[in-house]
Amino acid sequence: MAGFWDVGRILLLGLMLFSCQWVRHVTDRALRSDVENAYLLVRSPGGLPQAMQAVWACDCLERPEEFIRLMDWNSEIRPGRYRIDGDMTHLDVLLLIRSGKQEPVVLRFNRMASVAELAGLIGKTLEGDSSDYAEAMLDTALLREQGVQIRLEEAAVVYIPNSYEFYWNTGERAFVERMVKEYKAYWNPERKEKARVLGLSESEVVTLASVVQGEQARLAEEWGTIGRLYLNRLKKGMLLQADPTVKFAVGEPSLRRIRFHHLKVDHPYNTYRNKGLPPGPISLVDPAVVDSVLNAPEHSYIYMCAKSDFSGRHSFSVGYEEHVRNAGAFRRALDERERSAGQR
Repeated sequence: MAGFWDVGRILLLGLMLFSCQWVRHVTDRALRSDVENAYLLVRSPGGLPQAMQAVWACDCLERPEEFIRLMDWNSEIRPGRYRIDGDMTHLDVLLLIRSGKQEPVVLRFNRMASVAELAGLIGKTLEGDSSDYAEAMLDTALLREQGVQIRLEEAAVVYIPNSYEFYWNTGERAFVERMVKEYKAYWNPERKEKARVLGLSESEVVTLASVVQGEQARLAEEWGTIGRLYLNRLKKGMLLQADPTVKFAVGEPSLRRIRFHHLKVDHPYNTYRNKGLPPGPISLVDPAVVDSVLNAPEHSYIYMCAKSDFSGRHSFSVGYEEHVRNAGAFRRALDERERSAGQR
């Protein structure tokens, strides 16, 4: 009989020791002593396997093996990006990744050349693959489902550069839905009325603004003037003859000097050959540039040329003869700069 009680005492002592050890594991600081905060990225669809991968990939927990055993008791774990602070215990972390309460990711984009470039940034910021985002962003059927009736060439107008918060595991469709919501909010009745007065659709305004942005990337005070200049040319039935569209057509956005053979390229975006606006925007456009076009001040300019001092500013003119003089001065300045560069 005594032996039975001895075994019982041993088992009870073992259970007490195990309980104390379990409590210590649960209530101890989760992060290693040399880590102040970290993120667990639990990939979709969540659950224990994905949580285990997140723990090992993070390499930030004090006792990862014990935490994984703790998770095994409660494997209902949701996917997401979870911030772990230095004062959190193992139990805190477990409850967090079971709750699904993520910390959002900030996606900032501006002056992107294309939807593909934006998709590349999204793929580095959110969970999904960049190619999947690009496919969804250019899916005109999906855009039509959201009430945006545009052609494939115009799809870039939906993605308005700004800073946005997303959950890390936001899928491709949810991303597009959010951006359509932002697009519709931007095109409020006031802006729609201004576009109507200009005689342009929303997509055409953004397309024109993309050309303006291509002409003047730095000096906001010129955006409205350039926008009105192009509107004047459209009204007169003139070719836009916009150099940024030529750079887009030849696939060389950083081209420093437009040559005669560039102007002859047969491409729908080459506004030296084709009347009217290009089929769609040549880049993603800063909304401030779009607003400058919508509010473009009245003037009679129909010609522009970069100033010969390479200040980034432009000379504007009404008459062709003045434009020829301005263009000649700029051409001579380019020639001189190229000669000086060749001599060094």
